[in-house]
Amino acid sequence: MPLLRKCCCCFSLKTGGVILGWIGAVSSFLVAVICLIAICNVETIISAIKEHVKEENIQEDTLRSVLQIFLGVYIALSLIGLISASLLIAGSVRRNRYFILPWLITCGMNLLFGLLFSLFQVVGAMTADVGYGFFTLFIVAIVYGFELYLWLAIFSLFQQLREEETKGVGAAALIYKAPPTDGLPAYTGFA
Repeated sequence: MPLLRKCCCCFSLKTGGVILGWIGAVSSFLVAVICLIAICNVETIISAIKEHVKEENIQEDTLRSVLQIFLGVYIALSLIGLISASLLIAGSVRRNRYFILPWLITCGMNLLFGLLFSLFQVVGAMTADVGYGFFTLFIVAIVYGFELYLWLAIFSLFQQLREEETKGVGAAALIYKAPPTDGLPAYTGFA
């Protein structure tokens, strides 16, 4: 049984899946393009870092390698996000739950790792200033609460499609079934 009936209180789960898929696909594509541009301009980034950092012993080769590895990994993650968001769109439109599963897995992993990173950030903010730490905790709780809600909406779409499939009203029921071979024409069964 699906946990939610609507996405963002006004959209159907299917529409919510399509909207989230498009937002994810466009943002992943833009991030990948920005990272590609950054990789092409690594020397400019290194010179800007050297200008703004007061430390004298910055090793350019190490910094260049770290930037290239970081940007390369980010491009790969962006392409994975683009693929999973495209599959979410296709799964929502075609009512195929198996296309939605990659998005659920990648978004769930992003939520987990992002939450761990944010908790470290909150702990660091708490050690510097307790008031700022609680403000950071409040913002993190709102953002991750909304992201968890959107993940639950897509998970509800996944459950809804699984129920439709077991009842025979989903995409699996649309597969052509051959008429019975009892020798009578197919239109005789309607009388």
